[in-house]
Amino acid sequence: KFTLRLLTEILEQFYSIGNKIQTQLQKNLGINVELAALQNQEYTTYMNLGDYNATLLSWTAKVLSPQDFLLPYSGDASQNRMHFENPFFDQWIYEGMKASSHTDRSNAYYQAQKVVCVDEAIMTPLFTELRGVLVSPKVQNIYFNHMGIPILKDVRL
Repeated sequence: KFTLRLLTEILEQFYSIGNKIQTQLQKNLGINVELAALQNQEYTTYMNLGDYNATLLSWTAKVLSPQDFLLPYSGDASQNRMHFENPFFDQWIYEGMKASSHTDRSNAYYQAQKVVCVDEAIMTPLFTELRGVLVSPKVQNIYFNHMGIPILKDVRL
């Protein structure tokens, strides 16, 4: 019987999702799932060793650009913890970075995303975290950046 080693951080959000994946794979496909919920440092060590079959990852882009989400999968990226290498993917990333038009850039990043999510299927987005913010009507000049993070620089009461 196949056993899949699912690596995750011990944080409640990821542990909960890992448990749900474990239950669904065992119930619906008969796949035994060993859930390894680790502290951050140990998690990073196992990630770098490649000692897992699947992992739950998360990150927030610095800017709202496909490049910020796709670049960690390029062959020479220091964040390429999955040790993924694909010259077609790297070429599409390079094309996207040097493209002068929005259409060309979008097409290149679409092709790069297709490589990692469909052709090679090394990554599947599972969820997007939502943030809710309550703001008193007394608060003035509060703005939110493109990632939904409040900018408090000019806030007044």
